[in-house]
Amino acid sequence: MDKKNPQERILETANKLFYSQGYNTTGINQVLSESGAHKLSLYKYFPSKTDLGKAYLREQKEAILNLLRSLFQQKEDPRDMIHSWVKILIRQARRNDFHGCPLANFSTQTLDSKEEFHKELNIVLKEWLQLIAKYFESCKEKGSLDKMTDEAKLSRKLISIYEGNIQLYLISGKIEDLQNIESDFLELKELRN
Repeated sequence: MDKKNPQERILETANKLFYSQGYNTTGINQVLSESGAHKLSLYKYFPSKTDLGKAYLREQKEAILNLLRSLFQQKEDPRDMIHSWVKILIRQARRNDFHGCPLANFSTQTLDSKEEFHKELNIVLKEWLQLIAKYFESCKEKGSLDKMTDEAKLSRKLISIYEGNIQLYLISGKIEDLQNIESDFLELKELRN
């Protein structure tokens, strides 16, 4: 018997479905059916699908930030960190469990209702960039990055490389596109020794 409360089951199911099949193609009835929850429970915790979408974004934000925090704690050198991150992505892709960046996917799937999610998406991006910049700042202090490195710019470059290569992977289906996240990042002048 599942010990999770209805709110947890609904959110867990929505997370799985929104990521694997998309926000727009996932209906509330499917979320209810697969979570085993009742409609009253859904609307008690999430008055609308938009509210459920915002909760999904907050969950994805925390998952991404927690993954990065873990990588940053384990890997003091950004070269090692990116290598480990790419290995995780490749493992997910080989398990057919990788559908791209959940934030970018959600953003493109909700272009027609951008205003409803724009603020939440920008908060996520801002926190993501700040966390990476903080990591790069600590790398500068430890000597694994040049002291003149602009950590905010390097953070943006990393996210751009990540997002771009993920889109290429989704188009091509080639693991090399995920591997290129690492090689493209390592080619940046800030990382050359």
